[in-house]
Amino acid sequence: MRQIGFNANSIVELRVGADFENNSRFIVYVDQPKLNLNSKQINTNNTENHFKLMVQIAEMMNANRFNAENEMSEVLSLEKELINV
Repeated sequence: MRQIGFNANSIVELRVGADFENNSRFIVYVDQPKLNLNSKQINTNNTENHFKLMVQIAEMMNANRFNAENEMSEVLSLEKELINV
């Protein structure tokens, strides 16, 4: 993913932090990813690469290509709307 311009947190966000119940231990936190595009990137090749990555991930999860492209197109449209809020 890094080769096409995305970081490892594109699918899920992982971070290590102190355990709130026992601050002498550390815990791995798993969270939803941040939006991968910002308003400056929305009209660049990053959008195309982002879309391709989304489709590839959907296909890895056994979606057929046609459905993956249609549904990821809707997701990308939503991301664009959220960026402009």
